Amino acid sequence: MTDQANDTTQPKRGLVGPHRESHEPRLAAHALLADGVTPVSGFVEWTGTEVLGEDWGMDHNDEVGCCGPAATDHCNMAKIHSYSAYGQLGMPKFEGTLGTYYAYGRAMGEVGQPPNPPDHPDFGVSNAEWLGFLYRQGVIAGYAEVTDLTTLDWWGQRFGGVITGLIIDGNVASRDFYTTPRTPWDAMGKTDGHDVLYITGHADGSGAFVTWGSVQPFTLAFRQSNITDAWVIFDKYDPSVNWPALEAALAEVHGTFTPPAQTIDHRGIAAWLHRVLGQALARESENLIVSELQALVRAITHNPKL
Repeated sequence: MTDQANDTTQPKRGLVGPHRESHEPRLAAHALLADGVTPVSGFVEWTGTEVLGEDWGMDHNDEVGCCGPAATDHCNMAKIHSYSAYGQLGMPKFEGTLGTYYAYGRAMGEVGQPPNPPDHPDFGVSNAEWLGFLYRQGVIAGYAEVTDLTTLDWWGQRFGGVITGLIIDGNVASRDFYTTPRTPWDAMGKTDGHDVLYITGHADGSGAFVTWGSVQPFTLAFRQSNITDAWVIFDKYDPSVNWPALEAALAEVHGTFTPPAQTIDHRGIAAWLHRVLGQALARESENLIVSELQALVRAITHNPKL
């Protein structure tokens, strides 16, 4: 996504681009969960910004149209609640978030246009193709599409945010982003595409995205009008996932192959425990604590690399 809504009265801003909505019904997320794990519809109070706050880093999205890769990198940060993941997407195989974005473009047969060199294509991403590329390269263990957008809060709270495709008016979105305080995105025109990380939900249906290096609020009307597709990334240790079903679905989409080995980050396990146990303690649910710990033990038992 490569276009910038130019207004010389504003500081350098993030980029938007052509709308590239994508879907993959074979990877419907609700069908790939472990027994007893069921998404819940409705709006709830939650946030993934407790540790990282408002500053998430631009991830080069003011230079090139890498909003999808930036959202994915921010998702990694949200999962481990740490700035240490910033810009690290795809490493060590690729040179961070930007290098992974260019590698995706080359894999899609794209060629960089001046002033970019030929090996730096900058045409944005389709989320379905982008996440499939990351999976085939061993950068992520698995992914799926959230097909029921009424359950976004449940998915975001449980899986460290939701990578979300939008159709927006780039000029309006940029104007609202650069007000102080920020003006929440409301239902707007549909001329440009953008990818963000859904990171906060409220009981009235409003919420917030991570985009352009910071946190942008939105209204219920925006949620209902301008979100087009939503995706979650699954981590290999997560017992919420039915891994045989997910692997079969991924094989149907991508064919049978052995993806490169993925390194399991112990910080991710710690972050998952912190999030799940925090929810359980907040509800004063001893049974939930026990069941989640039992699920984690089962996951470790079936994944010797952990």
